[in-house]
Amino acid sequence: MVFSVDFLVWIRYLVSVRPRIKTARYSPFHTPRPENRMFPKTFVCLFVSAALCFGAFEPMPAGGRSLAMASSLCALDQEIQTLLLNPAIRLEGIQAAFSHAQLLNCPDLACFQALIVVGGRAARAAIHASRFGPELYQETIIGLTGSFDWKMLTLGLRYKLCRLFIESYGQQVNHAWDCGITLHWRHFHAGLAVDNLNNPHASSRSLLKTRIRMGIGIRTGSLTLGLSLHQENAAFEWNGGLEWHKRGLALRCGAGSGKLFSAGFGVTAGRFRLDYGFACLIPGTTHQLTCTLTLTEP
Repeated sequence: MVFSVDFLVWIRYLVSVRPRIKTARYSPFHTPRPENRMFPKTFVCLFVSAALCFGAFEPMPAGGRSLAMASSLCALDQEIQTLLLNPAIRLEGIQAAFSHAQLLNCPDLACFQALIVVGGRAARAAIHASRFGPELYQETIIGLTGSFDWKMLTLGLRYKLCRLFIESYGQQVNHAWDCGITLHWRHFHAGLAVDNLNNPHASSRSLLKTRIRMGIGIRTGSLTLGLSLHQENAAFEWNGGLEWHKRGLALRCGAGSGKLFSAGFGVTAGRFRLDYGFACLIPGTTHQLTCTLTLTEP
């Protein structure tokens, strides 16, 4: 899948239940009742248990184009949205992208992302920041990425700080390393990425799980095809996406394991591009809008 649905369903359920459980209010017209002090502790325990069981910092949609193609852009390195899937990107010039996603039709499950890439002919650097979750549960990631070219290969490395905040529980900050590699040969591309190499917790209940993602991409004329295979809870699942583009307009669709279906479109006007994508899953529909601006061209 594009992201861990089980964990998001937990958060959506707990957010919806919280307003219904309120502490007792004292009134001169009613007999005073003791304040309900169990709810905050119970609520926090449920959140911590969900984070440990399902795993916090699950992969989020990487952008409107990526979501529309079912997150199958692992090998298509000439795309800024691939930065969140594989640090081994190959871009020249300066590009910036800003995204907003609403997950599972829940306004409280929103994800904000910002990316900036500065690239040259043989090397490039990037920075990205993302934030997910309502006020009582927040995940924040700040990452620094570097990549360089060597013949037909591109090698990438990313360092990221991950902050998890849970209301009435506090915060936890971890760091992690991601690495990736892509291969280019004419119209064919192949990519491999590993997230969270230095897993700070060796147990299976880690908040930062090591994940493997691999894929291929083919560009022919006005068509772009992406296929990816990624690890999901000790098993591998597949995603595939197709894009048709002509004269500034792009139409996209995708499918994957877990009854995933996605679609979307993109519009390019000069140096500005707008991408929209949605993905249909059993618990609900996810929408994402991304604005990309090319500041300088190679």
